[in-house]
Amino acid sequence: MCRLAVYLAPIVEDRLGGWSVDVEYNRVSPGEYSDAAYKYLLDVLGEPVKPAYPDLIVHKRGVRGIDGGNLLVVEAKRNPNDRQRLEDHAKLVAWTRELYYIDGARLEFGEEQMLCAWISARDDQRALTPAVAFRQVQG
Repeated sequence: MCRLAVYLAPIVEDRLGGWSVDVEYNRVSPGEYSDAAYKYLLDVLGEPVKPAYPDLIVHKRGVRGIDGGNLLVVEAKRNPNDRQRLEDHAKLVAWTRELYYIDGARLEFGEEQMLCAWISARDDQRALTPAVAFRQVQG
């Protein structure tokens, strides 16, 4: 994700002034991301999980999510198994609902293709299950 962030950061900062790109972000109040994801992962998997931090976020530093400071949260894996897909999906649902990210994306990098699952909180105002769209990206 670091390499993606290196390319994405200047584009975001140039086109969306005031927004920042960060990787493996854990600079919020202790456990905020993990606490938000914990109950969703426990519901989905039925067992406790390790601390969870997003692979990549686009946000406004110093602005709380509820005040419009969180734009995009991304989880990415190379050739994930079914459990990893389920964990990442649950984390994205948690972060869009609990930390007020507008959108979430789950990226899968395979040998032949890249897949993207999109979660949007805009459609449901965080009250219903976020809409999920799967799309195969041609490369």
